[in-house]
Amino acid sequence: MAEELGLANPQGRSLEAIFCDLDGDALLDLYVNNDVSTNKLF
Repeated sequence: MAEELGLANPQGRSLEAIFCDLDGDALLDLYVNNDVSTNKLF
């Protein structure tokens, strides 16, 4: 399902994920905090 939604990150080593409105558009964004790989904002 993650791949279909464009959220797949097989190289990621996730520590935490949070939903919040980071860009002020009243829609939730998904921010994934990774360990040794780059953090991702979806």
